[in-house]
Amino acid sequence: MVEDTADLLSNALGKPDTVAPSGRPQPVQKTAYLITFNPRIPSEGNKGLIEVMGWKNPEELAAQYIADLREVSGGYANYSVVKRDVVDSFPAKVDGFVYDPDKFVVSWHSKGKDGGGFHTPDWNRLPQIGGAIQYYSPD
Repeated sequence: MVEDTADLLSNALGKPDTVAPSGRPQPVQKTAYLITFNPRIPSEGNKGLIEVMGWKNPEELAAQYIADLREVSGGYANYSVVKRDVVDSFPAKVDGFVYDPDKFVVSWHSKGKDGGGFHTPDWNRLPQIGGAIQYYSPD
């Protein structure tokens, strides 16, 4: 199982430049940029969306995901987060739509009922967010 996962990751991460004497690829080091979209919700005392929704801490989730990748790849995939930003907004959808924070919470809780539906199309193009985002450090 570990060999299959390592082969899968090897294909996804690119072919290794070097191979260890064991015939296994040398471990790779990759870096990641962690962007956490956590808009403040005015109707909830300007608490961040993550706190309002009771969601898991993104830092802890990222650390666990990195550890899981390292484990299932048999030590081949080694990631480290080298830059972190918290963004006080939602990313724009492909058509330019951006959620209002309070309306997003209403939509989430109503599950699309009572006029609280979600926007369609529901995908983003993260490279387009560029300089249009405002960053803040959580308290």
